[in-house]
Amino acid sequence: MAKYPQEITKYPQEQTILYKEEKHKFNYTILQEGVYPSEPYLKYTSSHHYKIPDNYEVKTTWGKKTVKCSISYINNKPVFRVYFGQNFENQVESDKTATNAATLLHKVIKKILF
Repeated sequence: MAKYPQEITKYPQEQTILYKEEKHKFNYTILQEGVYPSEPYLKYTSSHHYKIPDNYEVKTTWGKKTVKCSISYINNKPVFRVYFGQNFENQVESDKTATNAATLLHKVIKKILF
């Protein structure tokens, strides 16, 4: 039996990454790698203490939905944006966490659909 999560990739030779969880899978395409700011400006995720890059951009697809996500440091703090819509013309953003940006996206989509 497979252990989850799994990340299947040939990065950096290929820009696409397949990420599998037990019941879901996501495709990511790295559009821009980004860079890590120097200390003391570099920030880390709270859960796994991963470095957070600046000027990072990825496109991800799950099911039939595709969004573009980016991280940009503004005033030495990462801002997480999720662009959505047919041409990524809409966006939500959070200066808290990527998860918070995803939660905001879910709330906006829920309003649109219902």
